[in-house]
Amino acid sequence: MTHLLSFMTTKKIEIYLFNYILKSIIENKCDWLTTFDTEELLEFVQEIQEASEEDIPAIIHEWKESAIAIKSDLLAEAFRRGFPK
Repeated sequence: MTHLLSFMTTKKIEIYLFNYILKSIIENKCDWLTTFDTEELLEFVQEIQEASEEDIPAIIHEWKESAIAIKSDLLAEAFRRGFPK
């Protein structure tokens, strides 16, 4: 990925990554991304853009886990009730 993005400007990288995200959503490869609004997706793109190549999988994993947690009815109920101390 570094080689591909090394010649691109920051704005072009953002557009490239955002288009990749949209394509992935459309192809149902990353439907978990639909959990986030546009502002959050731009934050995700920025994190990926600023990360080193070896950190990218961990960032994607964290965002995916967050999406799962957000969509989880069980976790939502736990947050409503509060966690035991």
